Amino acid sequence: CHVVLKHLKSEDVAKESMKEFKVAAKINVRGCARVWDINSVPAPGIIVHEYIEGQSLKDRVLTEPLSTDLARLVTLEILSILGELHSQDIVHADLNAGNVIVGDDWTPTLIDFGLAAAVGADPRGFTPATAAPEVRQRQPLSVQSDLYSLASTILLLMLGRPLAADSSTVKDGIQFSPIFLTPAE
Repeated sequence: CHVVLKHLKSEDVAKESMKEFKVAAKINVRGCARVWDINSVPAPGIIVHEYIEGQSLKDRVLTEPLSTDLARLVTLEILSILGELHSQDIVHADLNAGNVIVGDDWTPTLIDFGLAAAVGADPRGFTPATAAPEVRQRQPLSVQSDLYSLASTILLLMLGRPLAADSSTVKDGIQFSPIFLTPAE
């Protein structure tokens, strides 16, 4: 088994990372990278977590486009992983194409549980292009927050068009406008 040593940059980051470790160390879900240890030496500290072979989904689609069928398969697998994670009342809270590693066969693994928290916790941060509206408004995290982030990630990868109202993308010289969604009543 290979590991990654994530070197922390400051005491403030070390304090936040302790929160990450407390949540992430509880996660033992197929398709989620394991976090094994946090250590204060060398200062300000390191986190030891599982190394996942592959590329980020973000990087992979640059060399191999995400077809509709492939997007469906990857999405269904991530939904299965999220289902197991959510059954433990944990929300990833930063699901985006950079936090999904895919192997040669496109099997996804979720990484970077730095913002993960219990369902109902207040968000500690977010990725603007994929964050659910309620997360951007600093409302409590929910399973739906992760589902929104997954949908916006897949849409962004396939169409170059984010869901986030404060984001826009230019692809092949065409400006894509954001999509504005309102929750169903």
